[in-house]
Amino acid sequence: MVARIILVVEDSPVNAKLAVSMLERQGYRVTAVSSGEEALDWVAGRHPDLILLDIDLPGIGGCEVAAALRADPATQHIPIIATTTSQSLLEEVETAYASGCDDVIAKPLDLRVLQEKIDELL
Repeated sequence: MVARIILVVEDSPVNAKLAVSMLERQGYRVTAVSSGEEALDWVAGRHPDLILLDIDLPGIGGCEVAAALRADPATQHIPIIATTTSQSLLEEVETAYASGCDDVIAKPLDLRVLQEKIDELL
């Protein structure tokens, strides 16, 4: 069985390292990028099975990345889980869903919750 590929888009090196470590231990092949621009460039040449996308990115934000991916027929099918430190802000969560994210989870990441969301989407 081929390992599923997950793209982690996270500007915090600590959060990115944590997410990559958690996902690799679960058997996924993981690539991490630190900006929305890098995410769009990376996805243009490859097709991950799922994207874990920080909403609060500098430059092109996570919601803009999600909207761009949903607008492109080549990438519109890729499941996107948004991550946020401010999940209590209902407006931000609603914006994430409206931009095309399939789910939203809070940071710090809980491996059990993250795995449940991945299982639902894959």
